This record gives sequence, structure tokens and C-alpha cells, in this order.
Amino acid sequence: MKLTVRKADGPGWLMIAEMVENGLYKVVTERCGEDPPYATILQFLHRLPRLLDRICGVEALEIQPSRVVSAKRAARAASREMEAARRKQSPGKSFQIISQELEKAAEWKREVTELTLWVKPGKKRTAITGETLKGMLVVEVTGSPRDSQTHDELRALLKKRFHAYDNDIELVEGYASQRKLYRITHRR
Repeated sequence: MKLTVRKADGPGWLMIAEMVENGLYKVVTERCGEDPPYATILQFLHRLPRLLDRICGVEALEIQPSRVVSAKRAARAASREMEAARRKQSPGKSFQIISQELEKAAEWKREVTELTLWVKPGKKRTAITGETLKGMLVVEVTGSPRDSQTHDELRALLKKRFHAYDNDIELVEGYASQRKLYRITHRR
């Protein structure tokens, strides 16, 4: 893995992590407003395994076989690579990108689930009962099925249940009816 912290072309600083895993080249980039202190870099490193698992990556071909290098020579090579990366953002010398599409290296994996809900209005709280009705999951809500407050409560419930973001939950059909179809996009 290669970690680079450098001044961005525009405002701020960039933290760039590059990695080849199972033949796939993956890149994670994060922008900071100012020169990041060590604590910010360490937080980025702690989040890095989770972020790299969510990225598809592109195929990479190893050019040089790995060999045993002395610690002093490795430190000098790392210093040269850091200096070259500071001047220009490019992949390291040890691999070559086959597809030449760097955007795909940082592309998120997505899964889409369609969920049909049957809404029971007039209850004390909004909750998923765990029951099913004709293949639909039964949800109890406080208001009427066509209230905007009810839609907000359902969105919050689905967000919590499926660990999704607000933008990843979409009401496909059934705005005013008791039968509602939601499309949930999962980011892995």
C-alpha cells in the first residue's frame, strides 16, 4: 500500500491511498482544508480498510517481481516516490493499470433491493412488526399513509434498518396508498 499526503492542485491538501489487492488497483482519496496533523492522518488510516472494501478497483499487472531490499534502500526509494507523487499524482512504478480508467479504481460497489411495505395507520409509534401480508412487510405508522411526516418516518426507519443513506432510499410507487414500494441502494 502507498500513502501520499500532498498539497492539492486547488485549495487544501490530499490524502491518497493506493493499493493492489488480488490483482485489483484501488484508490481512496480524501481532501483536507489545511495541512493535516498526524491525528487526522491516523484517523484516515483507521478508516482505510473499510473504505477499500467498498471499492471495486481495476485490474493491475505487476511489472517487477518483488525482491528483498535493504531498509536503507527502501527508505530512499519511498522518499523518491513521495517526491514524484507530490509533483504529479500517478500510480507507483510497481504496477501498470490495464484498463487505463482511473475512475473505475475508486468506483463504489452497489446492490439494489426493492422492498414492498404494507402500512397500517393510526398506531402509537412507527415500527416494523415482522409480519408479512401477501409477501409485503407490515409496518405500523402513527399518521395516515399519505402524510409527508409518515414518509419521513418510514425513510428514517428504513435508513436505520438497512444502514443506508437518505439518498439511497427511494419511494418508487404508492405515495398515497397503503402499499408502498421502496428501492434501497446498498453501498458495500
